[in-house]
Amino acid sequence: MKDLYFSIYDSDASKLLRGFECYELAYSLDMNGTVFYMEYNPKDVYAILGCRLIVQIIGGREERRMFIEKVSIKEICAERIFKFYERAKREVESIKEHQCKVLGF
Repeated sequence: MKDLYFSIYDSDASKLLRGFECYELAYSLDMNGTVFYMEYNPKDVYAILGCRLIVQIIGGREERRMFIEKVSIKEICAERIFKFYERAKREVESIKEHQCKVLGF
């Protein structure tokens, strides 16, 4: 999927680091410590997946990142969920302005 189909927020969802705006969802994922979130509206052709990741800033402290992705509902299966987490890790670690390493959920 294109970059327009995912978002990354920093700790407290205070800053959108990449992607589309979805502040309220990102904030909720962070405050609730959500490991996996899925939302689907039968009127839409996609589901929204989300999670909160614990990261280590390169040369700094631990923080959090929220990763949210729009996925075609036709793609939803166990394998796609694993790919969601792989992409979350890859995309979060690829942000040059906020370099970090994903430690876990």
